[in-house]
Amino acid sequence: MYSYFFILGNNFALSIAEILNKFQPEKYSLINKEVLRVDFKKEFKVQKAIEKIGGTIKIVELLEKDYSDLLEAVEKYLPENFEGKYKFGFSFYGEGRKNFKGTAMAIKKELKSRKISSRWIISREINLSSVVVSKNKLVENEADFVVIEEKGKKYLGVTRAVQDFEKLSWRDYGRPMRDSYSGMIPPKLAQIMLNIGLQGKTDRILLDPFCGSGTILMEAGLIGVREIIGTDFSEKAIKDSQINLRWAKNNFQFKEKNNIEVEKVDVRKLSSHLGKKSIDVIVTEPFLGPQRKGEDLEKVKKSLEELYNQALIQFQKVLKNNGRVVMIWPVLRKTKKSFLNLELGEFKIVNQIPADLKLEKTKRGTIIYGRKNQRVWREVVVLEK
Repeated sequence: MYSYFFILGNNFALSIAEILNKFQPEKYSLINKEVLRVDFKKEFKVQKAIEKIGGTIKIVELLEKDYSDLLEAVEKYLPENFEGKYKFGFSFYGEGRKNFKGTAMAIKKELKSRKISSRWIISREINLSSVVVSKNKLVENEADFVVIEEKGKKYLGVTRAVQDFEKLSWRDYGRPMRDSYSGMIPPKLAQIMLNIGLQGKTDRILLDPFCGSGTILMEAGLIGVREIIGTDFSEKAIKDSQINLRWAKNNFQFKEKNNIEVEKVDVRKLSSHLGKKSIDVIVTEPFLGPQRKGEDLEKVKKSLEELYNQALIQFQKVLKNNGRVVMIWPVLRKTKKSFLNLELGEFKIVNQIPADLKLEKTKRGTIIYGRKNQRVWREVVVLEK
């Protein structure tokens, strides 16, 4: 059995939902709100995996469990020879704080006895971020040692892969076309939604019927989805998507077999254009409503409910039996949260958080994505037909 620790992003419920859908592991357990332990029967391609998920900061391989002395445990994995300066660091996930100074000084002394020059990498935070790990090449040197404690149990691991913050930022802010009105879903969230919808299967026909500037289409292409369809009522959105897709194909690796089509289609006429039961998966973030202060939220809510209800009717027609929809519904906020009330028809909401994990979710089994000061939060809803 191969054991790994996934260091989760800020929205750990979404991160877990993505991991369980994408990899469908044999065993898993939640160590704490930052760490999910995952066990696989076969060897796991860590670097390839982290490139295609949005909600995981690090993937850590388990080295030792229930060790008695941290220094003795770490020394087994130090190099016997090393050219240049060996950089190493520690990250800790557990209750309270951990002081690694004594261990680090002893490691430097041991490395010196092996005639290896070394440097202990520290940061202001208790854990080394993906930025710090990446810039100091700690993954390549197998030198970000991770200590995890849970109810008296001790684990030692080493970081095998970190999220590529530079590529994610470039895909978000470097693309030529961005439109705050039609929506700017973060690439991380788009990846998470795609993985929840696809459940590890890329040989699917995927539809984004509110494609906006094409973020979900781009991320689907990078994941390797076989056939991708983007539609939108806005002519500008179609042009923006086409420009961004060309940019993504030129700058990132898309599989040759990917077929991506973008067309202007009113979501209320979707079934007459695409045909019934022609789509395997729908992943989309519709228009979330105007973001300006002073808007009449009840009026906005009513307008969005009308649009979304019409969309859901069309989704039921174009989606194949047992197909899945992963969709954002806005949570409008002023003095309190205001959720949309929609007519699901043939759909049912599928809770993505296993009951044994006891994580927070809404009363209808959905997950909220948002920052404290945002006027509109995102409710991630998973529907099955």
